Amino acid sequence: MVNLNDSGVDAIYKNGAGDPAQLIFALALAQACAQAYAAAIDLLNSLLYQYPDNEWAVEAHVVLGLSYFYGGAYDQAWLTFESMMNAFPNAVYSQGVSQIMEQFDALAANHSLSGGNMKEC
Repeated sequence: MVNLNDSGVDAIYKNGAGDPAQLIFALALAQACAQAYAAAIDLLNSLLYQYPDNEWAVEAHVVLGLSYFYGGAYDQAWLTFESMMNAFPNAVYSQGVSQIMEQFDALAANHSLSGGNMKEC
């Protein structure tokens, strides 16, 4: 797990950058967009460990699941999506995640959700 104090996140937050979970999420999303899925996964797992009830937790679950998926860790992707659905059944992303889960085997066989990269990028 990433030690967020070592990454300077706390220092940036203390200097007025806002919600530390939002900052971590932004860093993780940038890593995922650059296809640095392992780095994104580390950051997102740290976010969810340190801020499990933060408003960014839903988005963190979604991007974490996608990072696992595109990184080829399909079992972890499934578990992450399932965890998100259980923790946040009424979240705005629930319908999209539910559709991914319904078609998961076929999507994983083709290694494709939206053309092979992160749709959010």
